[in-house]
Amino acid sequence: MIKRLRPLFLYKCPNCEKGKIYEKSPFFGFGKMKESCSHCGHIYEWEPGFFYGAMYVSYALGVATLVGVFIICQFFFERAFDPWMIAWMIGTLLALAPYNHKISRVIWMYFFTRKGRSKTLVQQK
Repeated sequence: MIKRLRPLFLYKCPNCEKGKIYEKSPFFGFGKMKESCSHCGHIYEWEPGFFYGAMYVSYALGVATLVGVFIICQFFFERAFDPWMIAWMIGTLLALAPYNHKISRVIWMYFFTRKGRSKTLVQQK
């Protein structure tokens, strides 16, 4: 299980775990997603609208981020709910938006891809 998580966080192909999913740096900016893996030919977007489900993953990651920031803020603010906490929570959520967008798509792909068995460009032609 742990071996499977490393390529996920490095944005590697869910099929071969070698090819890169995004063209640019994985940590800064939204970047452009490739259509298929350069190593094994795995198609990332199987059908139009495949990544709509990644919105649910993104939502869950956003809620987890907000809860985490709220808990951390409890140690730094005197009142249980200070208006400045909202600013910190929104700021953190906006700062992590590109990462959240990318990782939610990758998690969605890993959820539906079995290693070694995938749709490739070679199979479709």
